[in-house]
Amino acid sequence: RGLQDAIRAAGLLDAPVQLHFRGGLPDEVERKLTSVAEESGVADQLHFHPQVPPDELLARTAEHDVGLALEQGHTPNRALCVTNKLFYYPLAGLAVAATDVPGQRRLLEGHAAFSGLYDPGDPEGLAAVLRRWTDCDALTEAKTSALEIAQTTWNWEQERKKLVDQVSRVLAAERSWLLEKE
Repeated sequence: RGLQDAIRAAGLLDAPVQLHFRGGLPDEVERKLTSVAEESGVADQLHFHPQVPPDELLARTAEHDVGLALEQGHTPNRALCVTNKLFYYPLAGLAVAATDVPGQRRLLEGHAAFSGLYDPGDPEGLAAVLRRWTDCDALTEAKTSALEIAQTTWNWEQERKKLVDQVSRVLAAERSWLLEKE
């Protein structure tokens, strides 16, 4: 899932970071991730959190600085999909570090102000993305930009207009076709 990339990248950074993972992980997976963290010298920076109810997720997400979207792209679906987290992180005001797979690249290209892409399986590439935000001012700018895009573009209020316009066009064309048939 790319979590190993994040742990190894944390070990490559000069500035200490905390890695917070939220959700249910089997004990075996948690042990493996902890082992990778020990090898990378960041075991004390690793934090596991349980799932939270949906109405608490935004507040819990906003407690952090950078959201990780680590799709590996091993299947066509995982390469092309854009998961909810890519929209949720900006809504929470987080900068976004993501793997450079087609779906995520398509969404994030043109949004370098708050996002960075790296090749799956390249912890040094992820570390390079994260280094951009070790400067407090750069991180603040990225988080502000992320929240701005969520408020102005990537939200249901904006997308709803597009959907309603499309449905209206289809219905108008259908109505026109039916009137011609009469």
